[in-house]
Amino acid sequence: MNNKLVINVVENYSFRKLYQSDFVNELKARLVQENALSNNKNIELNITSCRVGYPATPHFIDFFLEHLSRQEGEKNLTIKMGCVSYFEWVCLNIIVLEGTFFNMNDKINSEEELNKNRSIINEKLKLNKITLNVILNNAEKTEFKYGYNE
Repeated sequence: MNNKLVINVVENYSFRKLYQSDFVNELKARLVQENALSNNKNIELNITSCRVGYPATPHFIDFFLEHLSRQEGEKNLTIKMGCVSYFEWVCLNIIVLEGTFFNMNDKINSEEELNKNRSIINEKLKLNKITLNVILNNAEKTEFKYGYNE
């Protein structure tokens, strides 16, 4: 896989409000204007110092997933995020709920729903040969892995 493109939203773009759609849309427009993604297939997105919430944050994540889905071969998206919770379902609600890539519109409230949504996420990512790593900024560096090389 090619070199990793690292995007630190706060350090590179001085954005913290990934819970507001207008800020997310402005940041996506800047990334497009700068051709920041180019043809990169290995992207690390650091949002650890950002305030997150849906649907704005999932739409921002969709932007990267849609880019990767248009690239050939194996792809990787690593998302580093603040320690909002140690629970996988909380992280998934923040990064996929009401997004368009996975088309998931219901909150995850149970282990059964978590398993169902995990399957949907894995299937869509495998179809597009994308591996998604979510790494929490906590002492344990908790990691959740989905998709192609889960």
